[in-house]
Amino acid sequence: MLRKIINVFSAALIIQCSNLILYIVLARCLRVDDFASFRQLFLIHGILNAVSFSALPTCLLYFSGRSETYIEKMEYIYSICLVTLVVSAALTFFLYLSAGELAVLFNNEALASIIPHFSIASVGVLFIILMPSVLIILDQTKTQIMLAFGSALFTMLPTIIFALNERSLIDIVRVLSIMYFFVGFTLFAVMVYFCKVSGSKSLPSWQKIFAILRYSWPLLLASGVSILGLKIDHLLISSILGVTAYGIYSVGAFEIPIFSLAQNSVTSVLIPLVTEKLKKADYVGAKKIWSKAITRTAWVTFPIATILILHAEDLVVLLFGGNYQDSAPIFAIFTALVYVRVVTFGMALRSVGKTKLELLAAIIYLFFGVVGAYYLIPLHGLTGAAAWVLVNTVLMAMTLSLLTYRVTSGKLNLLRLYPKRELAISLVCLLICGSLQNLVHPYVGNALLEVFTTMILILGIWIFYFRSTDYKDILGMGGG
Repeated sequence: MLRKIINVFSAALIIQCSNLILYIVLARCLRVDDFASFRQLFLIHGILNAVSFSALPTCLLYFSGRSETYIEKMEYIYSICLVTLVVSAALTFFLYLSAGELAVLFNNEALASIIPHFSIASVGVLFIILMPSVLIILDQTKTQIMLAFGSALFTMLPTIIFALNERSLIDIVRVLSIMYFFVGFTLFAVMVYFCKVSGSKSLPSWQKIFAILRYSWPLLLASGVSILGLKIDHLLISSILGVTAYGIYSVGAFEIPIFSLAQNSVTSVLIPLVTEKLKKADYVGAKKIWSKAITRTAWVTFPIATILILHAEDLVVLLFGGNYQDSAPIFAIFTALVYVRVVTFGMALRSVGKTKLELLAAIIYLFFGVVGAYYLIPLHGLTGAAAWVLVNTVLMAMTLSLLTYRVTSGKLNLLRLYPKRELAISLVCLLICGSLQNLVHPYVGNALLEVFTTMILILGIWIFYFRSTDYKDILGMGGG
C-alpha cells in the first residue's frame, strides 16, 4: 500500500507543483486584477466539476473494490471514461454559452471575453483528475508519474513562455486551454487502450452506467454543495469587495500542494481497501488500515503546516511578491485546515454507499458557510472570511463523524482515528516557536535565519516525541 501511495503522491506532486509554478509566474507577470481573473476561471471550473464530475473517481474506486473479476473492473473504467468525456463536452458548451452570465455573477466584466477561450480546457482538467484512480485500479501507479510529468510539461511550459513575453491574459488563457485540450484526449486514449488490452467489451453495459449514476448522483450533489460551501467566501468576496480584493484573497487561500496531495493520494489508495473490509463487516481491519495511513500523513503534514503558519508572510512575499503581503494572515488560516483534513471524514460513508448522508452534511455545511461569510465579510473583511472557513470545516468534520458512528452502529468512530497526540505536539510547537519568534524577531534582521531556527526547534520537538512513543510499532503495521 505504501508503494502505491508514494507513486500516487509523486505524480500528483508533479501536477500540483507545476500549477504552483504557473501561479507564481503569473502573479509576478500580471496585474493583480488580471491574476484575479485567471484564478476565477479555475474557481468557476472547480465549482462546475464538483456538481458534474467529482464523484466519478470515487465511484470508480468504490466499484473496483466490489468487482468480482478483473474484466469487470475494466468495464467500469471504460464506462467512467466515456461518462467523463460526455461531461467534459457538456462543461465546454456550458462555459462557452454562459460566459456573460458568469461574468456578472463574479462581478468581473473581463471574464465575458476570457471564458469562451477557457472552455475547451475542460477535457484536460477532468482526465488529469481521473487518471490517478484509473491507474491505481490497473496497478500502474509508476506509469502515472510519467503521464503526470508529460501533462504538467505540456500545459505549463508554453503558458509560462507566453507570460514571460508579456502577452495579454487572453493569449495566455488561449494557449493554456489548447494544451489542456490536447492532454485530455491523449489521456483518454491511453485509458481506453489499457481497457482494450485487458479484454474489455467494445462498449460498456448500460447496467454498469446506470449503477454508476445511481451511486454518483447524491455524491455529486454533496460534492457540489460542499464546494459551494467551501468557496462561498470566494463568491461573496468577489461580489462585495471586488476583483482586486479577490486577487489578494485567492493567493492567501491557495494551499501548498503537499497537503492536498497527501490527503488525496492516501484517500485514493484507501477507498478500495476500506470498501473491501467494510463489505465483509471487518471494522477492525478497516480501522487498522485507516489509522496507520492517517498517522503517517500527520507525521509529514503537521510539522510542515506549523512552519508555514509561523512564517506565512515570508513565504507569501517570497513566492508571489510584495503586492500580496496582505495575504499572509489568510494563508496561515487556510494552512491550519491541514489539522482538520488529515482525516477524510466523508470516506467511510462513501465506502458503505451512504452518499445521501454526505449530501445532508454538505447542505448543513453550505448553510453555515453562507450565513457566516455573509455577516463576517463586511465586519472583518478577508481575514474574517478565512477564519469562518476553518470553523465551518471543523463543524463539518464533527457532523460526518456523528453520521458515520450512527451508520456503523458505533463500530467506526472517526474521532478515535484522529491523531490527537500529533495535534497536541503541533500546538506545542506553535506556542513555543511563536513565543520565541516574537521575542527574537526585533533583534534578528535575517528572515532565513529565523525560518531555519524554527525548523530546527520543530524538528527537535518531533524527534523527542518519536523517542518517547511507540512510533516503530505504528510504522511496522501492515508493511508497505
